[in-house]
Amino acid sequence: MKKILRVIVNIILLVVVIVVVAGTCVRQVNQTENNQKVEILEEAIDKHQVSDEVKEDVKDILDTFKKEEYLLSDNSIGILEVPKLNYKASIGEGTNFDKVDQEIGHIKDTALPGQKGDVLLEGSTHLKFKKSILELSSLEKEDSFIIKTLNGEFCYVVLNKKVVPKKQVIMTGEENMDESMLTILIKGYPEEYLVIQAKLL
Repeated sequence: MKKILRVIVNIILLVVVIVVVAGTCVRQVNQTENNQKVEILEEAIDKHQVSDEVKEDVKDILDTFKKEEYLLSDNSIGILEVPKLNYKASIGEGTNFDKVDQEIGHIKDTALPGQKGDVLLEGSTHLKFKKSILELSSLEKEDSFIIKTLNGEFCYVVLNKKVVPKKQVIMTGEENMDESMLTILIKGYPEEYLVIQAKLL
């Protein structure tokens, strides 16, 4: 009887070890994939960077750019970088996370980074990204982060963060704004979102 119990305990321990090791491996693979994607996007952005003078010249027509002109490879529009958290993630166009392999999605028909209006981003709740996306919940008021796109780098500063019931979350950005605002939505519990609001510096 003792031998049988010992065998059962050993089997349970073995299964636990396998699950822990497998989980660690999957997280490392996912992080590696994200890092590779960010590196590719950074290279693409670097190749298309323009001088400050040119940026100044196109400032007035920035709002008229079509979304297609923002697209990099793999349906990405840019990179979200948070120096304080040593965090980088690619931003995809759209939030159909079943089809788009992105950690963060830009909600369609809202302003694009740097444009006047409300830029809405949503964090994927896919298990593949859940741990890393939750790092953004560490952002505090007055923390800054950068959005890198083909049209330049845009630095935003956090104004506030709050937990909002799902039914109160509006997935359309405000129009007719004189400044560029950015909202990050992170789904927490099934009926709640963490909402981080920031404005362009």
